[in-house]
Amino acid sequence: MNRCLWILLLVVAPVSTVVAQRKVAAGIGVASDVAIRVWAPSGVVRLIAWDRDSVAVSGTVDKRANFFGGGAGSHAKFGIEASNPKDPVLPGGELTFRVPRASRVWVKMISGQIDATGVTGEVELYLVGGSVNVRNAAGVISVESIDAPVILEGVVGAVRIRGGKGDVTLRDVSGTATVATVSGGVTIVGPRLPDARIETIGGAIIADARLTGSTVLDLQTHSGAITLSVNPAMMPALELLTRGGKVLNEFKPSKGTARVVARSFKGDISVRPTADIKGGKSNL
Repeated sequence: MNRCLWILLLVVAPVSTVVAQRKVAAGIGVASDVAIRVWAPSGVVRLIAWDRDSVAVSGTVDKRANFFGGGAGSHAKFGIEASNPKDPVLPGGELTFRVPRASRVWVKMISGQIDATGVTGEVELYLVGGSVNVRNAAGVISVESIDAPVILEGVVGAVRIRGGKGDVTLRDVSGTATVATVSGGVTIVGPRLPDARIETIGGAIIADARLTGSTVLDLQTHSGAITLSVNPAMMPALELLTRGGKVLNEFKPSKGTARVVARSFKGDISVRPTADIKGGKSNL
């Protein structure tokens, strides 16, 4: 298949349909590490990695929207735009992108849902409201949201998340992680745990602190509470400090190589055995 070949099939639903939609099916040959840019004001965008040097797009766009896209080799761009630039309604659709596993993908939405599975290159996701889910991925994952909750699960690599009031959950994430929120809470759950720096203003932090090796968790809030779940037989070294709150810790100091630094200006800091949380399971 010539890499410059562009295939696009657009079918318009009958006018009598209550919610008219246009079906989209498109494909393009690209490099294995192609840089892809996706713009969709609203709806659903799914990224699914596959072992092919091509991008395939399928799904629908609404009656007020047009799908566009193209590219070849190292760069490609796709998106949804309003048929009428003066239409106040956000154009949207539900699109699935199958992309090379090592591709570099940038997705921006105003309101909607972004799901990414299996990618191993670089992913940058921007969203105002809705939700972000990244699963079974590796490489560089960067997410910025205002109200959208963010869930990362089964991720290995470098993670950076910036948010407003949406909650952030890191489940079975290893490598490095930097998370900053305003009022959104942050939850970190094993079995794998990253070297992480977590900072919130008013959001609570709940962290599985059953750390191994020389893993370090650096946790900081202004007024949010910090709760640590620990295994007494594998205690990390703890450095706990709060000015206006309370430190609740009945465990003896540890000299382990793994370390947790927890600081808060006003919030309480609690250290609990894992058995006290969900019957011995770290379902935080």
